[in-house]
Amino acid sequence: MNLKEWAAVTGISYATARRRYESGTLPVPTYRIGRLIMVGGPVTGETSGVG
Repeated sequence: MNLKEWAAVTGISYATARRRYESGTLPVPTYRIGRLIMVGGPVTGETSGVG
């Protein structure tokens, strides 16, 4: 989920989420893909091996 979607779901403005990202105070892990800021851990494509 990108930062803009996360902000909408969380109920804060995108500007506030962006400021928190830039200051390092977001309560969730984030990473960048080019100009896009993603929330959560990066998807690696690995499977758990169960099943």
